[in-house]
Amino acid sequence: MLAFSLLCILSITSFSTQAQTQSQSGSQRESEAASEGLSLPTLQDKTFVLESKPKWEAGVGAGYIKGFDYPASTDPNNVGLVLPYVVYRSSRLRLGGGGMGAVALEEPRLRIDMALGGSLQATSEGNSARAGMPDLDFIFELGPRINYKLLTHDWPNAGTSRVSVSAKLRAAFSTDFGHLDARGVVLTTGVQFIQKNAYGPKWDYLIQFESTFATERFQDYFYQVDASQATATRSEYDAKGGYLRSNLFAGFAYRPTRSLRIFTGLVSGFYSGAANEQSPLYETSNSTGFALGMVWKLYESKKNILVNEAE
Repeated sequence: MLAFSLLCILSITSFSTQAQTQSQSGSQRESEAASEGLSLPTLQDKTFVLESKPKWEAGVGAGYIKGFDYPASTDPNNVGLVLPYVVYRSSRLRLGGGGMGAVALEEPRLRIDMALGGSLQATSEGNSARAGMPDLDFIFELGPRINYKLLTHDWPNAGTSRVSVSAKLRAAFSTDFGHLDARGVVLTTGVQFIQKNAYGPKWDYLIQFESTFATERFQDYFYQVDASQATATRSEYDAKGGYLRSNLFAGFAYRPTRSLRIFTGLVSGFYSGAANEQSPLYETSNSTGFALGMVWKLYESKKNILVNEAE
């Protein structure tokens, strides 16, 4: 849950910058596309177009996330962050705006890349279900991601709507930065609705629904209870692979100035029907988290690049 909240915050940061950049002329697009190795025929699509964005941006960001230790946990995991805000875009590498990735294919409607994601660690101390068990380390995930835009529509005086679908297949690893352990494979599919310039040029909002499935090795990390970890209130349990959770995120972004963005959102997790409902570490069938943040952009490049900002 905490990981999904963090990624949604970064997604809002990404899409809330899109309205700030003016469209380039056709000749500018052709020249820049050629220099970046992009396919010119894709630029002829009148509905779906690549967007002109600065090659890099830098500033400072801050956020507060109210989440939970792991899916179906009731123990809070609240984190405040103040971090440098850095975005870099090239024809093959992207950093920021939801993670880091290497672009394999980029067209106005379709983007395929190799992306990196992750979630924050959680301590078992003070956790009613995991008391006495090992802490949950930082988890990062790496693998291919595909995003396809189903439709986009410009509304008179009401901005632009966009609906897209996505799928991510990632290998997961946990680390305490002293050692690294493989944690199986995670598959996430989702649908996303974005409304840019919803209530004038300063407002955007996002609604996103995702479902996640994971192999047994990944689910073991959250729900397995070995014989040595069993207690009078926590029975031994052998976790299995399958459905993990679904998440519904709704958030909005506000730009009081060109360089400042404020964003917030709610994320609800739904775990009913999960493969490990019978685990003593499965505590709830639903939960709701909260995220609030801001980004202050201090610098950006003068050179732009044509991109498909998939998220």
